[in-house]
Amino acid sequence: MKKTMLAIFAFMPILLLLPVVPQVWAKSAPQSSPPPLPSTFYGILQADSAVSSTPGLVVSAYINETPYATTAIIAHEGQWVYSLKVPADNPATEEIEGGRPGDMVSFLVDGRLVATAPWQSGSNTQVDLTIEPTTMAQIERTPPEGRWFLMMVGLVFLLIVITVFWWRRRKKTEFSSGTT
Repeated sequence: MKKTMLAIFAFMPILLLLPVVPQVWAKSAPQSSPPPLPSTFYGILQADSAVSSTPGLVVSAYINETPYATTAIIAHEGQWVYSLKVPADNPATEEIEGGRPGDMVSFLVDGRLVATAPWQSGSNTQVDLTIEPTTMAQIERTPPEGRWFLMMVGLVFLLIVITVFWWRRRKKTEFSSGTT
């Protein structure tokens, strides 16, 4: 009986502290607020008929010359439209991951500035983009950056493969005919 009483008294403090432990852990855990919501922008691309012959136009959102969102402009019910979310900056970090209230968002279509709008957390703002005909002509004449380089690398690779196969076949033919 003494051993049982001793065991009860030994574990009694632990049993009394169990309800307090979760409260202590909850208070010591860092309180983090949810990250701010992104700012969503959507709209119509207004341009002349040259746009319909230019597939793959892209709209990008920049803040302070840093790109934060990019999307393709698509055809919907006879109009060219876009929609993109510009992320918010997390104030708990030193790095800037997106917009802050009051930042100006610059909208570029294939690298050309076409509109600006203020960034606001949780907003859903319509910003219609207008491309002048002269700007559209510049976009059509400008080759996409990087594609020419990739095409040249592919062409060189193809020529190397053809040369290697030709050389092996030639060596095989010379060896079987007895000439060296």
